[in-house]
Amino acid sequence: MKHNYHVHNKWLKRILIGILVLITVLIVSALALIILVNPNQYKPLIINQIRTATGANMTIGNLRWKFFPQLGIKADDVSVQTNSGLSQTPLLHVNSSALFLQILPLFHGQAIIEKVVVNGIQINLVTKQGQNNWNFNTTTNNNSNFLLTLSKINLQNVNISYLNASTNQQIAINNLNIEASTYNDGKILYFSNNNLINIHKVNFKINSILDGNLDLSYDGNTYT
Repeated sequence: MKHNYHVHNKWLKRILIGILVLITVLIVSALALIILVNPNQYKPLIINQIRTATGANMTIGNLRWKFFPQLGIKADDVSVQTNSGLSQTPLLHVNSSALFLQILPLFHGQAIIEKVVVNGIQINLVTKQGQNNWNFNTTTNNNSNFLLTLSKINLQNVNISYLNASTNQQIAINNLNIEASTYNDGKILYFSNNNLINIHKVNFKINSILDGNLDLSYDGNTYT
């Protein structure tokens, strides 16, 4: 009986040591990724991909790794400009944003975004004589093919302005805070190859006033 106790105790120690080694390897690997890879070197690639896919011009301030409480990438001062002939004001400007990644899929060449946090969003919608600045020139021969997976979105301090330059009509909506998170086996998915958005079992809340559940599928111009 005493011999069996020592055997079990020895195997328990080995399992615990193995777990600690695995955790150490993951931490060291994540630190090496942060130290050795500068995300700013990928800014031209990101900007070019956005321009190719949508026809929009993007500017990005500083990109940097974020390690606590999760591994992520933080981007400051991001702007998206469309139809500059109609308006010099960016369609979208973001003060700061962070994408938090799942660590384990990175070792298999996959990037799964666990959470998105965006603070200070200004959306400027402009229309004049049948033109507007929110239509994107998406290309049908776009070869990009990726899957975006999300489980939580947090949008803080969202401000939306609308201007009809022909009639001088103006509408403004300010200080929106929007949260969306999945529950049970819910998912927020975007498939780039067929422009499919699938929102399944998602709770949402707007300014602690409006809340509910979402189940939505968008494919082309078809909503379900």
